[in-house]
Order: sequence, then C-alpha cells, then structure tokens
Amino acid sequence: MSLRFVISDVDGTLVNRDKKLTQVTIDAVARLQAAGVPFTIISARPPSGIAFLVDALKPTGPIAAFNGGTVIAPDGSVVERHKLDRAAVVQSFTIAGQSAATPWIFGGPLAHRGSSQSARAA
Repeated sequence: MSLRFVISDVDGTLVNRDKKLTQVTIDAVARLQAAGVPFTIISARPPSGIAFLVDALKPTGPIAAFNGGTVIAPDGSVVERHKLDRAAVVQSFTIAGQSAATPWIFGGPLAHRGSSQSARAA
C-alpha cells in the first residue's frame, strides 16, 4: 500500500514538547512532497497559530484550523468558515459555566478564553 495523502495534527505530532518545529520534521515533509504525496495540516489552533507551519512546510492542500471550523488555502485565504449563531454560543457558555470546563471563543483568526459573562456581554 502506498501513501496517497498525509494530514497531520500539530501539537505532539509536527511540533515537539517545546512547540518547536524541528529540521527533522521539515525534511520528512519535504521528502513526502518530493515523492508526490500531498501533505496538509489540521489543528485546533487558529490560523494565526499555524501560520509558521504553513510557511515552513508548504502544505499542498487546504489547511483546517479550529478543528475544521475554518479551512484556509496555503496562501492564507479563507476557503470555508463555519459559524455558530449567538444563541448557541451563549447556551454553550452557560452549560460550560455549570462545570469545570473553560470555554473558548474562536473569532476571526484568533481564539479567546472566555466566561459565560463575556459571552453575554459580547
């Protein structure tokens, strides 16, 4: 069986414990691409959090940020973006506020930690 496509996560896969991209990883991805195997990235990180990987690894396919909530092209342009309506966000923050969970808001190119109060105030 030969590889047809490689999609990689970021943390613990492409970057090391120090959140650094090593030359070994850069070289491995370059060898894949030289062999004709397309490569891309998927991550929970926002686009701004994977930009350095895109620059270094030159993915050949669409890149998924925010766990697929935003899909970008290798040039950084948005291909697709999935948004929740405000009521769903407020309800999610309310539920999270009743637990030990820390809610996050993914807006535009960034991610923000929040609280149920910030969701209501936004």
